[in-house]
Amino acid sequence: MLEGLNDQQRDAVLASGNILLTACPGSGKTRVLAHKVAYELDKIKGSKKTIVALTFTNRAAEEIKKRLIKMDFNPDKLWAGTIHSFCLEWILRPYAGYIAEIKNGFVIADEYKSEELLSTLKEDYGFEWWERITTRRNTDGSFAEPNLKFHDLLEEYHESLTSEKLIDFDLMLYYAYKVLDEYPKIGKTLNNLFHLIAVDEYQDTQELQYAILSKIINVNR
Repeated sequence: MLEGLNDQQRDAVLASGNILLTACPGSGKTRVLAHKVAYELDKIKGSKKTIVALTFTNRAAEEIKKRLIKMDFNPDKLWAGTIHSFCLEWILRPYAGYIAEIKNGFVIADEYKSEELLSTLKEDYGFEWWERITTRRNTDGSFAEPNLKFHDLLEEYHESLTSEKLIDFDLMLYYAYKVLDEYPKIGKTLNNLFHLIAVDEYQDTQELQYAILSKIINVNR
């Protein structure tokens, strides 16, 4: 599993503990991640543990699985996907009952639905169609949007989602964090399930995404 790696890449694969791997584009960071996953999969044979690989796109997740298969590793104990897919599968669907806003069920609002609703509200509030508004939330639930003039619009945006039992991708992250923050036992359960959490394109990790992972990784400490 170390074949074809240079010395630094080999060190990253074999190192224990938390690792931050930085290098220029095209230098093989994702390749190293795949080899790291393979190395750790070999350690958990016969265990009920799972390895998580968080990727920026679903396509990248599939690429990691393909690399493992080429190395003759069975990816059955690997869960790979985006942070949103991770939150949906491991936190929101199993523990939706802990969140008042979605305990009676929810539907994912895709990007088209979110943009359609935002466009309508921009027109209603007299904003230009091209003005960018972030729907992200901070860990305390406040709006991450720095421009206060958009906050009334955002309040109505979220009220509309709630009335239709919808959650967008940003609410997906916020509710996942909220569950882990208010119920540490859930984070502990996940911590016990995972042998390793590997994050591809780490430099693009937003604060809320980082906070979600921290709640899982640090729960026992």
